[in-house]
Amino acid sequence: MNADPNAQHSPSHSATSSPSHSEDFSHRWYVLASVAMGIFLGTIDGGIVNIALPTLTRELHASIEGVRWTVLAYMITLASLMLPIGFLGDKLGKKNIYNAGFVIFTIASALCGIAPNLATLVTFRILQAIGAAMMTSLGMALVTESFPPNQRGKALGITGSIVSVGIIAGPAIGGFMVEHFNWRSLFYVNVPIGIAGSIMAAKFIPNIKHQQRTNRSYMYILRSPQLMLPLATGFLFFAITSGLNFLLPFYLENVLNLTSSRAGIIMGITPVVLGALAPVSGILSDRIGTTRITIAGSIIAALGFSILLTLEASTQIHWVVLALIPPALGLALFQTANNSSILSSVPRHQTGITSSFVGFSRTLGFASGIGIFSTLFSVQLSTSGMNHTEALKQVGALFPAIHTVLIFIACTGILAAAIGVLNKPLQKALARKTISIANQETVHE
Repeated sequence: MNADPNAQHSPSHSATSSPSHSEDFSHRWYVLASVAMGIFLGTIDGGIVNIALPTLTRELHASIEGVRWTVLAYMITLASLMLPIGFLGDKLGKKNIYNAGFVIFTIASALCGIAPNLATLVTFRILQAIGAAMMTSLGMALVTESFPPNQRGKALGITGSIVSVGIIAGPAIGGFMVEHFNWRSLFYVNVPIGIAGSIMAAKFIPNIKHQQRTNRSYMYILRSPQLMLPLATGFLFFAITSGLNFLLPFYLENVLNLTSSRAGIIMGITPVVLGALAPVSGILSDRIGTTRITIAGSIIAALGFSILLTLEASTQIHWVVLALIPPALGLALFQTANNSSILSSVPRHQTGITSSFVGFSRTLGFASGIGIFSTLFSVQLSTSGMNHTEALKQVGALFPAIHTVLIFIACTGILAAAIGVLNKPLQKALARKTISIANQETVHE
């Protein structure tokens, strides 16, 4: 695992940062199961409602602009609360906040299912997001504290795969529930899982409390290149992933004329690869270190996104499938090693706020990617001289817009890979400045 080169100079690495109890890792896998359920519920509900928007418009007699707030209110609340909850988790203890989040999320899910109108549904979605923020902000920190260093990468790999699968699988699971049941089932399905997770969290998650630190030591995190550079790289890759997930249905269904079910199967390649290989990345990170895996993953992902530029309006399905594997492989290697590197570089009493930074960068990247790349796609469609409805029916107008967005996605992937490759050299170049800042904070404290 990566050691913090500034540990002896940073006030946050003092001896008093150790927890006041002897370390007990006997329940680590139960903790991981509880955290996995919480993170999966919190992330999947960010996108599971998307597929039901037309249904909500019809059954709640609402406009498209109105029902969009069932998604936007959730994402905005989730992103805005992650950092404050991370601070509270480090100061007040993570277990109680995480458990409360599970309970709030479960109750809010049931309330969403019985919402009689759009305004009530949006209100309960905000309450649901509050619970999700309490879980997703502290989940990785709880895993970090519950596993010994030689197994931490593997555990974070499993957690990372759950995050990725939750984000990407939301629309597919939502479509199945809406088609075979109704839109209310999207929320009712959370209730039994939430109850089981709440019981496991209350029983197995350790109640670790650390001595309170001043805000100065937390500001060290914000100024540390050891943390901010990996966070920036992760943000870019999540933005790319969400942008690609927005774009692919238009390519598969409108250009290649696939049915929605076949398109969904092809889009399922990414979560399958991520879910299968993220734990492998964690094991490799434990054995040979996070730096090599992070660099390899970022390079493979960048090359994979560039390969997508070879897609044409007449590309065969088997080539599309093969082209989607390299970026998924690179992301699986990168994300797990990157998260392990970030969370292993801080002392235990700062894992809460650090974990929330990881979650915040993920959520912000996911939202930003959809916003930026969907806007670019819309602008490119407008250059055809047709309205969007007509342009989506014309391959000659649609595919050039898709290809333009893929170029921007590939360029962003190259930028992210460059930051990943130069991460360590940049850290070393800024190490003296960081040490100087930490020493000044020690004097003032």
